Amino acid sequence: MKKIYQLNLTENLKNHLEQILQQKKSEIIDAKKTIETSKSVLLKLREKSQSEQVTESAEKLSTIIEMIEDKSWDMRENNRNYVLAVLSYFNESKQNIPKSLPELGVLFDTMMIDLVAEELTHERDSYSDFKNFVKAYKESPLYKNSDIELTQEEWVKTRKKELRDRLKRRRRRDSKRTGLRGSNFTIV
Repeated sequence: MKKIYQLNLTENLKNHLEQILQQKKSEIIDAKKTIETSKSVLLKLREKSQSEQVTESAEKLSTIIEMIEDKSWDMRENNRNYVLAVLSYFNESKQNIPKSLPELGVLFDTMMIDLVAEELTHERDSYSDFKNFVKAYKESPLYKNSDIELTQEEWVKTRKKELRDRLKRRRRRDSKRTGLRGSNFTIV
């Protein structure tokens, strides 16, 4: 007999999980152990990929682990420490869950991953942009003649240039329309 139950992340449960995260942020963390434990959680989630939710959570965790291990991304120390604190939840996540009910562990891990992924939305988005930049650069003819290992710093420089170029294009466009540097008013 297979039944599916739906559990919503209530404000009370969310507050409980956030309290756990706050506690973890104040502890001393073994980075190597934390990353290895997170990888084993990821493997277990992928093995038990019974639902779309678990699969999505596994992919979020995968990105977070990849982001923290990527040397070229070179996460700043305060961000790295924060992510490690968040991931350290998995070091002890199974303490209060009976071994006979591994599904409960998957449920709590999935909820915690989703909560953490939500907190790290901007970091994950930036990392995704960085990976796309690296992929596009490696596929370009420029890369074939270069031994450059792309870093977050190079990405930031390129991103700034893109934003400045976009600003210039918009100013030119607007000045053609209004006659002024992007302004909609005229002084008489």
